[in-house]
Formats: sequence, structure tokens, C-alpha cells
Amino acid sequence: MKQVGGFPWWLRRLAHPLEAARVLGPRVLPPRLRLGLLGWLGRWRPERDHQALAAVVGEWQAAIEDALPRPLRPAVLWLEPGDGAGPAPQWLAALVAAGWRAVRGRAAEAEDADTAERASQDSPPLEIRLPVGAAPRALDADQLERAFQTVSALRRAERLREAVVVWAGEAWQPLAARLARAHGWRTTSSGAVAAAADPQAALAALAPLVSILVVSHHNPAVTRLCLDSVHAWTEYPRYEVIVVDNGSDADTLRVLAEAQQQRRELRVIANPDNRGFAAACNQAAAEARGEVLCFLNNDTVVAPGWLSVLVAALEGDPGLGLVGPVSNAVANEARVRTGYGSLDEMLTWAEAEVWGHDGRWFGLPMLALFCTAIRRQVWQEVGGLDQAFGLGMFEDDDFSRRLRRAGYRLACRRDSFVHHWQQASFQLLDRDQYLALYERNRRYFREKWGRP
Repeated sequence: MKQVGGFPWWLRRLAHPLEAARVLGPRVLPPRLRLGLLGWLGRWRPERDHQALAAVVGEWQAAIEDALPRPLRPAVLWLEPGDGAGPAPQWLAALVAAGWRAVRGRAAEAEDADTAERASQDSPPLEIRLPVGAAPRALDADQLERAFQTVSALRRAERLREAVVVWAGEAWQPLAARLARAHGWRTTSSGAVAAAADPQAALAALAPLVSILVVSHHNPAVTRLCLDSVHAWTEYPRYEVIVVDNGSDADTLRVLAEAQQQRRELRVIANPDNRGFAAACNQAAAEARGEVLCFLNNDTVVAPGWLSVLVAALEGDPGLGLVGPVSNAVANEARVRTGYGSLDEMLTWAEAEVWGHDGRWFGLPMLALFCTAIRRQVWQEVGGLDQAFGLGMFEDDDFSRRLRRAGYRLACRRDSFVHHWQQASFQLLDRDQYLALYERNRRYFREKWGRP
């Protein structure tokens, strides 16, 4: 992984106008003027913007419908024994039938090998010939490097973010291990897969269970689009979704009930009233079964590869406490400039953005909880979110400081992107309610930490 250089985090943070108002405002502006500045900069949006959001969400929902019957699935790379002249095993055909992207890797002489190109065929699985000689007993350093570069090039060309390497024969084990270290791919033997009653479940079980935790409050169209995007574009193989609803209207509860009926990975917990964002997150975490917890706002749309990158980052760095993606709308240095309007344009833009920054990240002092992943053990150690922040705001600043105080680092991954409509629930508050909530929680945060 490469850390993104450039300006220090504190200067990048102040470059965003909302963060500048939050950080500098308490020091240089009286309360009434500070609240007016925040409202003018866009912390609060009028009702007409909420109506405009509903229209755009409707367009995106219509566009996502085509993707729902064919959700993304992981890839499987089968490193075949010998020269790979035999037929594909039944388990590989079963994975292809289930929607997995399959690649057959065959040993070949250097002059016969592909450089990460598709074989000339119209149907899966893909086929690559690795330049390691015919049926090698072991790979020397040069053969290992050539084979690794060939597969890595194919990974980029085919956008294989999440994959399992299934090797047949001990000669392939060093290549499988290197691919696991470099790309976060998981590995197993072909014998283990062939012996499994359910090959798809056996490969999925190699990954830690991730609990995606969503808090909803009204906004049924936004919530539906979020859940549909998770279903369509999460190729990570093992996850559950828990939605805690905070006293929503009948339309929202109907949308959640339909989603729960359609998707076995989804559970809905309906609270009779709005218990606040922090309380609902803690409630979802208490119900979660995953080794990794991923908090995801209901006003988001995920892009392919989003979760795999975050989980791989946590698995590869025990000192990393919290990790999140870049986004179009977040009030700190995780925000990136975007260039899209429609859903199709977002997907095209996001693919170029994340693969153009493959493996890159930067540290920062605070992560907004619109999308963050954390190991369950770290969550329990730090103690969850402070429910004294009520409906919300500043609980993410507080949680980030507690993580850093416990010795953990925070990171933003440039190769993971999540679209954020931003403050869809807060837009339901009127201006005075919003700004009063902001000022109350700012005062509480300041009293707790002794600084603004």
C-alpha cells in the first residue's frame, strides 16, 4: 500500500469550508454569527433541495433495477495442475453458474504465455497462461515474479477486486501466498473445495463475516436505493445487513419489510421512536454477528469494490482502528472532486477513480461515520458511540478521538468510493432545530474534550 502524500491533514481539513467553519468558528466568531455561517455554507439545506434529492434518487433507482438480478460476485482463480489439459472441475462450473467470475491459470512456456489478456473465448471461465514452463514442480524466483505480474495485470484489466485463489499442486502455493499478501485475496486447495458439499459456501467461509449496519429514519426512497446498491455491488462474499429504523413512517417500514423478505442476509429492527444515531448504531452493533462492523448511512450508494478494500485494510494492519472510503460529500479531507450526474456516470467515474488510486491511502484524525469499518474487538475495547449526542452530530468526532487515545490509527482509502447524498435525515429538521442541535452537541463535545 502507498500513502498519499501532499498537504498535511490539518491543512487539507481547513481547505474545506465547512470544516474551516467548525474548527475556526468557535475561536473567532460569536455563536449567532457562527450558526449563520454554517447555515449559509450548506450544513442545513432548505426543503426544495430535499425535493430535488427525491427526484434524482428516483432516477437512480430506475437505473439500478437492471443490476439487481445479476449482483456482483467474487472471482475465483483456479491454478490448474500440470498443463491444464483436462476439463474444468464441477465445482468451478457451479461457481460460474452462481455468478462468480472464474479464471483458469495454466502453466506455459514463456513464448506461449499471455500477458494478462483474455483467451479467445466468449464464455467463462477466462483463461490465462502463466510463463513458468510446462508443468513445473516448483517455481524459482524469476518464474514466481513473472507469474505474479501476469495475474496482477489481469486483476487490473478485469477489475478483480475480490478473489479466491484455488491451487492444485504444491508448485502454485508460493504464487497463491504472494497474491494473498499483495491483493488481500484468500487461498485454498482444490482438494478442499472439491470435498465441500457447497463450494460457494466453502469459499465464502474463508472471509470474515462483516456486519453492515444501517440506521434509517424516514426517507424510504433513499434507504431502498442504499440497500439495493449494497445487494448489487458488494462482491465481498460473506456479509449480513442489519437495519435499525428510528421511528419511521409507514412507507419506510413497508420498504424495509419488502427488502427483508427478498434478501436473506437482511434483518430489520424497528424502534417505535427516534432514539438517535449513536443509540441506533450501538443497538445494531449489539445484534451483529460479524467479526468486522461496517457502519453505512442510509443516504449512500456504494460502488463496486467498496467493502473488499476496507476489510483488506483492517486485515493487513492490526494498528488500524477505523477505515473509510473517499466520497463526493463529506465535510473533511476524505472528500474528492467528482464528475458525474447519473448513476451510470457515477459507476464509470468511480471505477476509474478507485483503480487509478489502487492501494493508496492517507491517515487523518477523524472519520465521518457515513461509511466506516472497524474490527468488533476494537469497537468493544473503545466502547461504542456516546449516546449523549442524541439525534446526531459530533459523535464521529468523539469516537475518532477515543480511538486515537486508545492508540489506534485512522485511514481513508483512495481505492474505495461511496456516494453520499449527505444529511438526508437532517434535512427533515427545520433550520432552527438543526442549528440548535448543532450548537448543543458542539458545547457537549467541547465540555467533554476541553476544546472546540
